[in-house]
Amino acid sequence: LCFPQRRNSRRQKASLCRRCGKHNSSTQVFLGVGSSSPGVIVALYGIVRGAAEDLAASERRRRHESAHLVAGYRLGLPVAEYSAGDRPRVEFYYKTGTYTRDDAEALACVALSGAVGECEAFGQAKGAQQDFADLQDIFDRVQPPLSPAEQQSATRRACLNAYGVLYGLSLIHI
Repeated sequence: LCFPQRRNSRRQKASLCRRCGKHNSSTQVFLGVGSSSPGVIVALYGIVRGAAEDLAASERRRRHESAHLVAGYRLGLPVAEYSAGDRPRVEFYYKTGTYTRDDAEALACVALSGAVGECEAFGQAKGAQQDFADLQDIFDRVQPPLSPAEQQSATRRACLNAYGVLYGLSLIHI
């Protein structure tokens, strides 16, 4: 990073880089464009910021989907389809119809593992809306039906189990 400096000579007032001693015209161009057309600078800032946010969102999606993949694999669910490209995703084969409570516990763990993996990496989960919709679908198919209190307890257990499957139970302090 170069910082401009002024020469001692009064005749030459050009900005020079302190480190390399060459003319630093990028600062002058930036100030010139910013003073005459501030919208250009704002647009450039928006483009750069948007690209950085897209990169962070892409990393977040990869972490989220890879957590689903790891949890499903470790719990023995066969992988139906996965993609690790621009739109990462994973789907598993699992039985249709109704679920037992034990089936629901395993599927709930996989459903919430993406949110758990995202929270561990980024401190919060932004991509878990579909996971919670899937979790509710799982709970709706359990026979005998779960009460709201049982669903809440199963959700808490699923988060704890997902953390244990992804990172090991030795890290959990109860």
